[in-house]
Amino acid sequence: MTRLRLRSTLASSVSSPQEKTSTGVRLDGRRLSKSQQTGSSPESLRRPFRARRPETKTDLRVLDFDIETRLVGFAEFGPFKPKGMEPITVACSWSGTGTVDSILIGQSQDIPHMMEWFLEFWEKADAVTGHYIWNFDLPVLNGALMEWHVGPLLSPKLVIDTKRHHRKVGGISLSQENLGIYHRLDRQKYHMADADWRRSTRLTPGGQRKSRIRAEHDVLQHYQLRLEMHREGMLKPWEMWKH
Repeated sequence: MTRLRLRSTLASSVSSPQEKTSTGVRLDGRRLSKSQQTGSSPESLRRPFRARRPETKTDLRVLDFDIETRLVGFAEFGPFKPKGMEPITVACSWSGTGTVDSILIGQSQDIPHMMEWFLEFWEKADAVTGHYIWNFDLPVLNGALMEWHVGPLLSPKLVIDTKRHHRKVGGISLSQENLGIYHRLDRQKYHMADADWRRSTRLTPGGQRKSRIRAEHDVLQHYQLRLEMHREGMLKPWEMWKH
């Protein structure tokens, strides 16, 4: 994957009279290094911005997951909060394996069975990751657990959410699709038109198939996104999620 490196010419074209003279000696009498005289620095002196803590740890088993949902009821909870909805597709992958498991509400016949399937992954994970899962996926799953009395709510877990834990920026969209383009990922989002979503939420065979593909693609793309964001120092540390 080819990357473009932007190098500023400002440092090489403008010199500060308080720092150096044409002889390569600072005004305090100390001689400048060759790189300082030219206004550029060697690769060994460039320190890329680093996250405060490692994004991944070898002793953690990390679960990457995504859900697709459909609206139910008439509950409204304000902007950026889940409305009345329930999961219809869940996709899970152990980070680094390159394989994805998924389940459909039409395949499992009911939400309790689907939630029991997901809980088996959850309980085996030391940490979980996804995009916007802190304010969407995790609360929606907890809502399904409560409504269907499947068991206790999701247990506390370390989380890296590539939207919530993205370092602060402004003026650009932090959607997974947009971040995938910015970071030049090989994998892209699987697009579904409104007609596809309508078939999916009505649980038609074709609609459910596309919903499964969408969730699985999101999980595989997210794995690439998380590693790339970590490499570029764009992720904050792990955070403990508690219901």
